[in-house]
Amino acid sequence: ADDRAEEALEIALRLREALETEGRTAILVTPDRNLARRVSAELQRWQLQVDDTGGLPLDQTPPGRFLLHLAHACLEDFAPAALLALLQHPFAQGGGDPVEFRRFARRLELEALRGPRPAGGAEGLRLVLRRRLAEAEERGAAERAGELRALLAWYDHLLGLLRPLLAFAGRRQVDPRALLAAHLAAAEALAAGADGRVDGLWSDWTGRAMRRFVDELEPALADLGPVDAAAWPAILAHLMALQTVRPPYGGHPRLAIVGQIESRLVSADLVILGGLDEGIWPRPPHGGPWLSRGMRGDVGLPPAEQRIGFSAHDFVQAACAREVVLSRSRRDEGGNPTVPSRWLQRLEAVLHAAGRGLDHLADPLRRGWTRRLDRPDGYRPCPRPEPSPPAQLRPRVFHATEIGDLITDPFRVYARRVLELEPLDPLDADPTAAERGRIVHAILCAFCRTHPTALPHADPDALAALLRDLASRHFEALAAHPHVRLGGEERFRHMAAAGAARELERRRDGLRVHAEVRGGIPFDIADGDGDPFPVELRARADRIEEAAGTLRIVDYKTGGVPRPDEIARGLAPQLLIEALIAVRGGFEGVPGGTVEAVEYWRLLGTARGMEVNAYGGERLAGWLRQAEEGLRRLLRHFLVDGAPFSAVPRPEVAERHNPWRDLARVQEWLGSEP
Repeated sequence: ADDRAEEALEIALRLREALETEGRTAILVTPDRNLARRVSAELQRWQLQVDDTGGLPLDQTPPGRFLLHLAHACLEDFAPAALLALLQHPFAQGGGDPVEFRRFARRLELEALRGPRPAGGAEGLRLVLRRRLAEAEERGAAERAGELRALLAWYDHLLGLLRPLLAFAGRRQVDPRALLAAHLAAAEALAAGADGRVDGLWSDWTGRAMRRFVDELEPALADLGPVDAAAWPAILAHLMALQTVRPPYGGHPRLAIVGQIESRLVSADLVILGGLDEGIWPRPPHGGPWLSRGMRGDVGLPPAEQRIGFSAHDFVQAACAREVVLSRSRRDEGGNPTVPSRWLQRLEAVLHAAGRGLDHLADPLRRGWTRRLDRPDGYRPCPRPEPSPPAQLRPRVFHATEIGDLITDPFRVYARRVLELEPLDPLDADPTAAERGRIVHAILCAFCRTHPTALPHADPDALAALLRDLASRHFEALAAHPHVRLGGEERFRHMAAAGAARELERRRDGLRVHAEVRGGIPFDIADGDGDPFPVELRARADRIEEAAGTLRIVDYKTGGVPRPDEIARGLAPQLLIEALIAVRGGFEGVPGGTVEAVEYWRLLGTARGMEVNAYGGERLAGWLRQAEEGLRRLLRHFLVDGAPFSAVPRPEVAERHNPWRDLARVQEWLGSEP
């Protein structure tokens, strides 16, 4: 098979096929527990329960996962991923309606858990919610404020349920028996239903196995001695993994999944040997950490390689059944290439010597069944999305940043402005380059708004020190990520020195700086009858320098800077649109005037500190004329002519990072078009 998923599905299909013949039996023999669980899951599509002699490690049962999620969430300072895994577990009810509990958990995820992790753990999340509530009340958004108050009340109730275990967070050298008692108290409080019962946690065979494990663990912990609370999840996971639980027998009487040893005791009409990859069958020999090979021989112990001989014996014995299927996959769960088992390689060598090979044993018919099982007849990849909403639903207001999207990927504009969707931030995201860039923009904006004309120091070192002090206050937002914060502040040290020198150089002419200024202008185009068709352009400029009736538009960049040919072709139109707005006095507090130049200030975290790309004169004038003409054609194309908002019409110029790829199903249709 190509991968583990395909191997499991084909094995399940062959087991299911065996049941079509009355009285026919079939077994899967494999030492690969993951493959065995995959096959069991695939058989569920035909409502087939199959006995698996290998059982299931306790940490992979529903109660085991629930207890481990609880330990990770409470003892790892409410890490967003661990907390969300806990709140989404089916056992989590919080003493009320499970549906209502899930609704609040989803709301908490959207309000506080996505994006960079808030500092302060459980209390930090409460502060985030209180800040959101204060913002809603300040804006007068009564409905949102009511929802946030309800969410805060639910969150406080959740903290009350988990308080026994939260009290141990961050503590060192605690009694593990007290820790276990607090853990179980928090688990039962969170798993309780509206009637206060916790039957779901300890019911069925997995719950009873977990209850026995807990009862045996409590007295054994007396010999463990004090432990750090942070180590408790790992301790518990290790002890659970050593316990194998097996469901009560009662699966299909003609199917079974067995290990190597059990295969010696059973026989079947069809035997499938699965997972025939090197490292799985046979397992590599492990002599243990205490004795070398020579020492094992000196004390009379068998060599570690003896298990390989047993594995070979089991393989040959199972392969002598009436009908045998040998199965392996070319890639493992991680997508890495695998090596065929040595038993397969030796079998292939014997067949090759006899003038035959393994290829003639393949069964293309059943392989075709497997690949068509989840693909309906007549399936074709979906075409490139080309939504074409009616004219009244198309936007009439465009931001400068959206114009580039209309050129490279109009589907983005459709998703945001017509469907009114926004991509979610990653869960517990590390602050990325974009986040650091946002902070650098905020630092420079705050500095320029505080000092729009005269500078507080004429000494570049003193001015750079002022910028660094300002940066330290802004980078405190990354307190939960000290490595990122320190790296960002270190990079800004170089930016501050170059920025101070640049400010001193530019302020000599007595110019005035406008920072993070918003603006917009009406931009009429002609409809099909030649009548005016009103459209509005809006923008937010990072920096506008005003001096003697002339303007300079500046854009801060902490990443790449558009090339001149990209600006000329309209692929980076933001600064040109800002210049068109500035000429007509569309920015708040900025009088209209001649735009002398547009500039990209690339802020570097190296000794150079800053790189300036400025464009002015006739070159800029030509670009502005082309931009205005191109804008009219572009907007008329989408708003008057009714062109569809196609997804990635020009892949060669599309942005590499595209949060809308899944919504547009790019992987399905790209490359399959006629």
